[in-house]
Amino acid sequence: LSVLCQSTAPGLIAWMLSVTIVAYNSWLKHTWLGPLALGLCRAGNVLLGMSPVIIQLGPEKFLVLDTPLAPCLGVGCYVAGVAWFAREEQTTSHRGPLLWGMLLVLAGLVVSATAPWWEFAAGRLLWSGWVWLAVWLGLGFAVLPKFFHAWKNPVAERVQRAVGWALLLIIPMDAVWCWGYAGWALPVLALWVPAWLLSRRLPLT
Repeated sequence: LSVLCQSTAPGLIAWMLSVTIVAYNSWLKHTWLGPLALGLCRAGNVLLGMSPVIIQLGPEKFLVLDTPLAPCLGVGCYVAGVAWFAREEQTTSHRGPLLWGMLLVLAGLVVSATAPWWEFAAGRLLWSGWVWLAVWLGLGFAVLPKFFHAWKNPVAERVQRAVGWALLLIIPMDAVWCWGYAGWALPVLALWVPAWLLSRRLPLT
C-alpha cells in the first residue's frame, strides 16, 4: 500500500504494529505492561485501517496531532482496560486492578464519545455530535454496570462475564466508528451475530 500510494504512513504503521505484536506475545503478555501493550496493538490496528485517511493528510503529518488519534486512543484505552480487568479472572480478583481496568475502559469511552470535539475528528464526522455522544453514552451504560457489579463482588464468574460482554461490545463500537465517519456500519455490526453464537460454545476469556 505504501508503494502504490507513494506514502510512508501505511508501511511505518504496519512495521510498528508488527513489532508491538511480537513484543506482546514474546514477553510483555505476562507482565504488568501486558494490558497496555495489548491496547497499543489494537490502537495500531485501527490506525493501520485508517491509513488511507493519513495518506490524504500527507506523510509529513503521520506523527503529529493531525493524525486521527481519537479512534485509536479510544479503542486502545478500552481494550487495555478490559485486559487489565481480566488479569486475575481465573480466581477471585483484587479490587485494585479491577478499578484501574474500569478507569481505563471509562477513559476509552470518554475519548470516543468526545471525538466530535477533537479538532481532526470534528471535521469528518457525518452526523451530529450530540447524537454521537448519546450513542456512546448508551454503549457506556451497556458495559460499565457489569464491570461495577464485578468490582463489588469480584468472583471469577462475575469478572469473566463482564469481560466477555465487554469483548463482544467491541464489534458494535467499531460499527459506530464506521457509521460516524464512513456512513456505513451493517457489515461490521453483522459480525456480532456469529461472535455471540460462538461465545455460547467457546469462552471469550
